[in-house]
Amino acid sequence: MLKELVLMRHAHAVHPAAWQADAQRQLSPTGREGAFAAGSWLRAHYTSPDEVLCSTALRTRETLVQLSSDWPHPGFSG
Repeated sequence: MLKELVLMRHAHAVHPAAWQADAQRQLSPTGREGAFAAGSWLRAHYTSPDEVLCSTALRTRETLVQLSSDWPHPGFSG
């Protein structure tokens, strides 16, 4: 069976506050919408993934949650 690798970058994140660590940056409202739209596009063009590797940074986890909200993957959580 042919496997495909899909690489993605996190969606648009807010600018960090002066005190905030880079890994704690959240998605902006635009980023949440874009991540959901990207997930819908992925769902239309691919089956749900066999495996997901994701950074522990907050914005990447939030992107994954938005992306996967439309995936038929029981028990999957970001």
